[in-house]
Amino acid sequence: MSTFYIVPAFSDQAGQCRIVRHDRRIKNPARHHREHPEEWKEAGLMSSQGRLVCLEASAMMAQIILHSQTISSALSSDTVN
Repeated sequence: MSTFYIVPAFSDQAGQCRIVRHDRRIKNPARHHREHPEEWKEAGLMSSQGRLVCLEASAMMAQIILHSQTISSALSSDTVN
């Protein structure tokens, strides 16, 4: 089980948000990422307009994120590896 999390940007200067992945299910991804950022791996990018730029994940996970009502920062989702 993995957890994907779109990290909220501190500013919009970069025009994108990072998507990160943890190799196990995390109940509170925002808190865990703040407290243990070194445990998360880079998995992709989302533009500031809410469009998926790139994602290193299974096709199933990509579809889950793409079919979310709105791709936005702080979105998280779990998937079975």
